[in-house]
Amino acid sequence: MPARRFIWRIAAALALNFCASWALAQTSETERLYKEGVDARLHDRFDEARSKLEEAARLAPANADVLVQLGFTFLALGDIGGAETAFKRTLEISPAYVDAKFGLAQIAFRRGDLPGAKMFVDQVLTERPDDADAKVLQVNIAKAEAEKARPRAAAQKSDKLVRGAAPVPRLDPVVQLADEARKRRMEGRFGEAEVLYNKALTHDPRNVDLLVALGMVQGYQQKFEDARLSFEKALAIAPNSLDAKIGLVRLSIWTGGTEAAAAQLQSLSSTSPDNREILGLRARVLLLEGHAAEAEAAFAALVAADGNDVDAVLGLGDARRAQGREKAALQAYQAALVLDPDSVDVQQRLDAPAPKFWRLDIDGNYSTLTGSQPDWSEGSIALSRAFGPDTTLTARFFAATRFDHSDQQAELGIAHKFSDLFSGYAFASVTPDADFLPQYAIGGGGALLVTKGADRFGPLSATLDLKYERYSDGDVETVSPGLQQSLWSDKLVLTAKWINVFDQQQHHAGGYLVRADWSVVDRLRLFAGYSDALEPSDGIMIPTQSIFGGLSFDLNEQVTLRTNFAHEERENAYNRDVYGVGMTWRF
Repeated sequence: MPARRFIWRIAAALALNFCASWALAQTSETERLYKEGVDARLHDRFDEARSKLEEAARLAPANADVLVQLGFTFLALGDIGGAETAFKRTLEISPAYVDAKFGLAQIAFRRGDLPGAKMFVDQVLTERPDDADAKVLQVNIAKAEAEKARPRAAAQKSDKLVRGAAPVPRLDPVVQLADEARKRRMEGRFGEAEVLYNKALTHDPRNVDLLVALGMVQGYQQKFEDARLSFEKALAIAPNSLDAKIGLVRLSIWTGGTEAAAAQLQSLSSTSPDNREILGLRARVLLLEGHAAEAEAAFAALVAADGNDVDAVLGLGDARRAQGREKAALQAYQAALVLDPDSVDVQQRLDAPAPKFWRLDIDGNYSTLTGSQPDWSEGSIALSRAFGPDTTLTARFFAATRFDHSDQQAELGIAHKFSDLFSGYAFASVTPDADFLPQYAIGGGGALLVTKGADRFGPLSATLDLKYERYSDGDVETVSPGLQQSLWSDKLVLTAKWINVFDQQQHHAGGYLVRADWSVVDRLRLFAGYSDALEPSDGIMIPTQSIFGGLSFDLNEQVTLRTNFAHEERENAYNRDVYGVGMTWRF
């Protein structure tokens, strides 16, 4: 008997432990679904919110918080019957739940049941006298009652007033306008949505949700200053509005301010570490900064937590595409298309050509010299590979014939954008059996953004180019600081350099170069310039004045053709005319 009792006790303990574990797991899953459902509702993803909250209600049918949120989601979707059932069930579980009473007040008002709406609103304001939404509904109920009591003319030609049929109470115009604007936004009709949001704000100018929504549609239309103003107005009214702060983060991303966006997200993450929208934006910033592998890991974590998050699935595809894994990227885009078949963003990614990470440049020059000097010829071929948006590695082979001598040179270089403010490059070359080219050379430089500028006067950058060359009879060093000014949205770029050469005897000679690059149309670019500096020839530094120019034309996204011409005059030596052609192939 004691053994049997012991066995029963063990069995009971195991059963209790299993039940407790199951209940704990169910509670944890309910909390996750509730949190994600509320987040989706607050960000206007109502179908997703309904799915999450209905699943949470199935797991915890007596959870009043879940039922209330489900009720408001049904209201947003126009399912009045579903909303009423959810709110009434809430009051059965928790008779004092004020939000459920407010939900029933909204339903009664929409149905024209003014006494019922007034009864529920009065109960809400009794328990929460400062409830702004309830006060607005109370005012609208009073307006509807006054309109209902107002007599109407029986006929246009009669002066006798008769009591007409009571008009159907109208919905709050703010609600109507906001719902219609939301539909326009979901359809991609952002200009129409902006007009509707502005109309809604004339009725309720301090509505933070409307201001944030207005800022978003303005941003989608690239009205960035208008969007900034809308988000800042929202924060002036509600300084802790997370949606408005996230809107400013998006604005920083849209305008290319990835560093500012990263700083803003760092601040938001400390207060809302588990917010999916913030986590998604952090992953997007990582991708923009060139950390594609880290961005992929971040997006993958979001997808693992919620496979229905279209934005996260899209981000996963973008991160894979940035790493050159096109097949894996297309798999992610196809998965996003299944989740949202009507998404314009998804279709654009599927239709977009795969990014080109490789680049082949082939150039050739032919030179004629004055006097009886033989002609020169030069040719080069360079192969480049981009590693993300910021780093490029280049291998180059150069061959030249001058005065019946030939040299072949091999060069390896790397360029990297360290931030929005600074980029740099470095290279090294070697010439075996050099006759007139340097035996080896190393160099590098970079550009530092001085001012970002505006549309007319764009970015101003300070540049620096350094080069050390080793010839058979000594060393030559070149130091060239400069400035580069962009004008009219990069349509015109002006470059000026101060060229300082230190020859084999460490004699210093100064010179300069000026150049203008003009984008005539999207596919056609012209350049022209003038330089007066020392130029090496057979290890001798010769003062040379040069005027040069050329053009390049994009046949398509893959192929660019170019040609150039230069006229050089050397002091106490020959003059030289240079004719060049070249081609770029991206693949």
